[in-house]
Amino acid sequence: MTVYETYLTELEKHKNANLKSVGLSVAGQSVYSLVYGKSPKILIVGGVHAREYISTFVCLDLFYGSDGVEILPMANPDGVRIASEGFSFIDTVRDKISDDVYSLMKRSDLKMWKANLNAVDINVNFDARWGEGALNKRYISPSDYIGKAPFSEPETRIIRSLLLDKNLVICYHSKGEEIYYGFDNDVGKELALSLAKVTGYEAKRADGSTGGVKDYFIYKGMGVGLTVELGSDGLTHPIGLEHKDSIVKKNMGIRQILNV
Repeated sequence: MTVYETYLTELEKHKNANLKSVGLSVAGQSVYSLVYGKSPKILIVGGVHAREYISTFVCLDLFYGSDGVEILPMANPDGVRIASEGFSFIDTVRDKISDDVYSLMKRSDLKMWKANLNAVDINVNFDARWGEGALNKRYISPSDYIGKAPFSEPETRIIRSLLLDKNLVICYHSKGEEIYYGFDNDVGKELALSLAKVTGYEAKRADGSTGGVKDYFIYKGMGVGLTVELGSDGLTHPIGLEHKDSIVKKNMGIRQILNV
């Protein structure tokens, strides 16, 4: 099975959750959410960056059955399929891809792709000092392109819609075993330090980060936002699914901290 097919199979295991499509990607694929309990106040986001799809499967396993949690396991399904399937997927949606982006894809190492189908990095597409990041790009790229405007991408707008009724968002990426808090402030520091103790990860203040999921959440005063980088730096992108169980085990203490 492909990575995406494996993902769909894993979703079916969550029988005790409310599984729903919360919107469509650029290519028209459903973006799925899993809701445990009524009116969850915690949002868990995975699969934002295409090559970091290990985060999708870690989120599904780590938060299985967690009451009061909503999981968005694969926020960027088109990107994940670009990174894992290459042109066997890309050519099936060629009519939705601009010539410039298609040309970029042909000269890129697709396994390292981070963006969506429009070559926009959705983790720099949020309206939180959009475009001010040191690594931000204003041209199409496999990574770091901010898009034409904040929330230009359907995947970004989907995440925004799920943030509105939450007070905590944790966005999972890979790699480095780090937990980032704050948006030029210390919001989330206490929680980040608690999670660092149970995971062995390092808590760091995220100075210089703009336009991301946690950045927007904190910037708008919605609550605490954290970014967690899964997997050691010794691993290579994309981290294989054979590492999932060991990463989940290392992060299991988070459930006790969050009481879910």
